[in-house]
Amino acid sequence: MADGTTKIFGGKVDVTVSVEARDDWTERRQDEWHRRLAQDISTFIEMQDSFWELVRRIEREPEDDRLGITVILKGQLNHLEAQMHGGFLPPQHDNDHWLRIEIFRRFADVPQDPWRELHTLAHEIGHARGYLSEKPPRMYYEAVDKSDWKATLSPEEKRAIMSEETRAWVNAIAELKAIGRFNKTMFVKIAHQDLGIYAERLDIDQGVFEDEWQRVVDAVDAAA
Repeated sequence: MADGTTKIFGGKVDVTVSVEARDDWTERRQDEWHRRLAQDISTFIEMQDSFWELVRRIEREPEDDRLGITVILKGQLNHLEAQMHGGFLPPQHDNDHWLRIEIFRRFADVPQDPWRELHTLAHEIGHARGYLSEKPPRMYYEAVDKSDWKATLSPEEKRAIMSEETRAWVNAIAELKAIGRFNKTMFVKIAHQDLGIYAERLDIDQGVFEDEWQRVVDAVDAAA
């Protein structure tokens, strides 16, 4: 669990890094850094630069209270977070104008797969863009809060979740194109994997999954 946060910068975007309290944290964190840097140092650095460019793109936009975003980089706390890579939370009350994006990592200050993190951030910003332009139906929020999706959700609720996840991936295309990081092959691979995880969690009808995936394919073809 985190015992504190370290703020990186503020303004319209606040970025914080959670601080894990574990006796072996330093040694394990160093091992993780070495493993990441040994893979492909140039790609690693390049993608991290793109990650922060995407964050700062929001910072440079015209003043708008609705676009206040908190990005939380935190260590993975459970299997689901490790599987999902990130999350989006809308304002928690009427006077709250900040949208919350979480990026899950094994260690909060050690980037995971650089391509995956960049796409995860773009996807979560896609949720934020969608929320600001047209909020998802109330059914969606009621559905995502339930614990056992397979057992408790109706077909309509499952479709609402898949539809919102699809919309976020479609919106993510524009985010990546804006910083010159839209790679069709990589995007299709990551988006399909992510939507597939949701389809499995929801135990959704294959036809529904194919319909939603076609929306992504159409958007990718239009952007390419």
